[in-house]
Amino acid sequence: MSAPTKRISRPSSSSISPSTQSLAQSSSSNIRLGSDRSAQYIPPSANSQPSRAAEPNQERGQDKGGRGGKSARPPQTPEEKASRALSYLLRHAAEKEGIPMRPDGYALVDDVLRHNRLKGITLETLIHIVDTNDKKRYTLKTEQVTIEVNGEAVTKDVYYIRANQGHSITTVEVEMQEITSPSDAPIVVHGTYRKFWPSIAREGLKAMSRQHIHFASGKFGEEGVTSGMRKNCDLFIYVDLTKALDDGIKFLRSANGVILSAGNDGVLSPKYFLKVEDNKGNAVSSS
Repeated sequence: MSAPTKRISRPSSSSISPSTQSLAQSSSSNIRLGSDRSAQYIPPSANSQPSRAAEPNQERGQDKGGRGGKSARPPQTPEEKASRALSYLLRHAAEKEGIPMRPDGYALVDDVLRHNRLKGITLETLIHIVDTNDKKRYTLKTEQVTIEVNGEAVTKDVYYIRANQGHSITTVEVEMQEITSPSDAPIVVHGTYRKFWPSIAREGLKAMSRQHIHFASGKFGEEGVTSGMRKNCDLFIYVDLTKALDDGIKFLRSANGVILSAGNDGVLSPKYFLKVEDNKGNAVSSS
């Protein structure tokens, strides 16, 4: 019988990608390393198709209820359910669900996969979900830790996962790129729904329970735009970034390309709206 192990140290965060050896411990026949050293999932057969990533949870506050229609959705696959559970846990509920989370937003994969909502999800499946998520919501990485085995120090890789943006957990501060010049983001647009425009025109855009207001670098589906707004938005609010930056409002870009701002105390005033259009490109007035 092998001696019990205990962790004796954990170095600071690094950008180490999963190694071939550590991946081999979890059904390595279906995992390979990409050119950027990130873990990628290989479907078990040529005929199998990766499931489409789940739609994001409904935006809170200002856009609540705005799905643009009430047509029935097809039943979710187990992976879609797992993706939704990940979004909920990593963005909003880790603390109250008993999952330890670091200030940078990372949680141990072992801790996450023990949660009841992810029962039966393996590391292999988790890698697949992260790799195929259409909005690139998550980052999965390994870090080296040192444990003691039979009186000897042994280094091993452990997995961590985080959501790239969208947190309401106030103790989390995910590292992001600050936008310091209008040239860094020629287009900053918030997608919403026409029915919310009267209140937005009066009060501005609000972060509500989240840390930031979400923006995109273009309309959904345009080149390079995969996240930052919903597919079925019918109103688009373009931001005068030059004016906002001149007034000291901070804008950030997440790892998956979403542009975020806390505005002034969680509100971006209508005075920073450059133009507002409907889904046909027609100008929308504030009156």
